[in-house]
Amino acid sequence: VDIVVAQDFGGPAVAYAREPHRAILVTHLHSSLEQILRASPGHDTGRMAWLLDALHVRRERQQALASDAIVGCSTAVLRDTVSRWSLSPPTATVLPSVVDVQRIRMLASGPNAVAPTPAQEGVLFVGRLYPVKGVETLTIAMRTLWEAGETAPLVLAGSDGGWRGGPMADRLRELAKPFSSRVVALGGLPARTLLPLLASGRVVALPSHWEAFPFSVVETL
Repeated sequence: VDIVVAQDFGGPAVAYAREPHRAILVTHLHSSLEQILRASPGHDTGRMAWLLDALHVRRERQQALASDAIVGCSTAVLRDTVSRWSLSPPTATVLPSVVDVQRIRMLASGPNAVAPTPAQEGVLFVGRLYPVKGVETLTIAMRTLWEAGETAPLVLAGSDGGWRGGPMADRLRELAKPFSSRVVALGGLPARTLLPLLASGRVVALPSHWEAFPFSVVETL
């Protein structure tokens, strides 16, 4: 290969960066763990999190320092990372994430494969069920509405990232008590199913504590 493009999160190309005869290495900045930890202090990642997080952050920085070029998904992410890690790459520029608008609109107008669904009258979250995505915060906010008499369900579309050895969906139902039945977890959905769901939703919420370039918001728009 001539060019290898690797994400920043987790430093997946840190070992490759040390290869003596490697191809050009480009690190594409979206959200490093260090940025996430600054934006969401105190999030629960389990035992030994402090050590794992330190190793994680070190890998990300080493990969970026060894890269031949740095591109960011946004100006804010690029500037913050270059400043935070004192980077001086030969090339540093913004390369925004993109979506195929025509394809999104075509799929959104197709038949909804999830039927029946309460999304039309509920609050829809799209993304991985994971603490940094703010799903716990959203569930607590929904419980406040339910206690005030609102009946709209919370519909979650995305893979389960887990929580303390169990499903995050169970954690959210626990937080929602006594309204646990109003938390509807659909799991990960293919685009042909997800996009009609987005089109039909009454409210689409993105409560992330940190988000670099949220595809779900662009797709919803």
